[in-house]
Amino acid sequence: MKPFAEQCFVYTLIAVTCVTVTWFARRTRAITKEAAGAIVPIMAMPSGGLAHYAAGPPPTGSFLVAPVASPPAFQRALLFRVTAYCPCEICCGKWADGVTASGLPVTANGSKFCAAPQEIPFGTMLDIPGYGRVPVLDRGGAIAGNRIDVFYETHAEAKRWGVQWLTVKGI
Repeated sequence: MKPFAEQCFVYTLIAVTCVTVTWFARRTRAITKEAAGAIVPIMAMPSGGLAHYAAGPPPTGSFLVAPVASPPAFQRALLFRVTAYCPCEICCGKWADGVTASGLPVTANGSKFCAAPQEIPFGTMLDIPGYGRVPVLDRGGAIAGNRIDVFYETHAEAKRWGVQWLTVKGI
């Protein structure tokens, strides 16, 4: 039989490990609940290779988004109210920090992406007439139902887009 102090140490170690694993699992689920497997941020390395990052703030550089298959409910063309926004405080309020809801910087994908309802996963490619084929990288407080926001780098460009009713297709 092991000494009492050694048994206490082992039981304490097991308890701490269980609590840590539980906390980490909950934290990971909270962070990746929506985006798990949906987007693959990729940074071009000077050597010509590609590097993936798993956690923490994204490194600076060019990011590409790996396309994700559209959800079955969104594989057909649907009518959406498409508005535009930019990274300013007028459009984004307190979230005007240059980072999308998916965790990528607004410079991702050449600053060409959209905000869509939560039913459309991050990384889903959408064909938006007049804007192009772009990934879903952002969310918004008013983006629900049949609403989509396209991203522009300046407020003037976003205002110029206005409000348009368009048939959007998931790719």
